[in-house]
Amino acid sequence: MERQISLMKSMSGFPTPETLSEVAAFKTRVQSGGRISLPEAEREALGINEGDVVQTFVIPIKTERNRSEKDG
Repeated sequence: MERQISLMKSMSGFPTPETLSEVAAFKTRVQSGGRISLPEAEREALGINEGDVVQTFVIPIKTERNRSEKDG
């Protein structure tokens, strides 16, 4: 729990050099109910288990598909 508190305090903005080894960046698709999935490889690399609390930064990726769905 101490490690999680320390990590959350350090990640009030973007990751610092000290915490950079404890983050992952990947693309995922929003599923029904607004759910997103963390890929298994990233969960294993970061030691993330079911029920763990994680901090997320969401950056929408604009694609032609997204634009046409909104227009249609």
